[in-house]
Amino acid sequence: MADDLGLKLSILETTWGNSVLDLQADKSDVFFGLNPTPERQKVIDFSGPVFKNSFTLIAKKSVTAKTWDEFNSPEMRIGVDAGSSHDAAVTRHAPNAQISRLKTASDVTAALQAGRIDAQCLVMVLALTLRAKNPAIGELVIPTPVDFTTSNAGFRREEDQSWRQFVDHWISEHRDNGFIKSAIIRNMALVGVTESSFPAGFEI
Repeated sequence: MADDLGLKLSILETTWGNSVLDLQADKSDVFFGLNPTPERQKVIDFSGPVFKNSFTLIAKKSVTAKTWDEFNSPEMRIGVDAGSSHDAAVTRHAPNAQISRLKTASDVTAALQAGRIDAQCLVMVLALTLRAKNPAIGELVIPTPVDFTTSNAGFRREEDQSWRQFVDHWISEHRDNGFIKSAIIRNMALVGVTESSFPAGFEI
């Protein structure tokens, strides 16, 4: 997109928990990879879907739960990165579980490895990436009923909507021509995730 605009891309390293604040503080112009949760929609604007996703759990091999109801237990310890869509999903589906809200997803992964939690909630793309890097981290569980979600772009709320409209049009065009899907597949391949790694019937 930067190439199409003739601009130099500058990438800001941050967290999902700080994503909204970064947009509001004018530290970033657009944040890709945001789920339009109701709380976020109150303060920032969103594009249409960039790609489809779903909420999953990376669980210790001893965990037998397969449904959200089974994870929604006071004995279950689930880790999330605070303020993320993962946080919102677990709060929605498993409010009775012991929810550990840590600063970053990496912190949650460390807690899973150390045995301080039983499962980590991640959207499918991130879960597949984590397991490709470290298959021993745990089993990928897609709790039922499946909670399908989307990855969108977030924008600072402004009266002038021309920037958001441009990006939204760019996303729609490149979804339709297959560029976004192929870009995701190429980048996932860099960490050992192939298109066949996605569950049968799941369309990016």
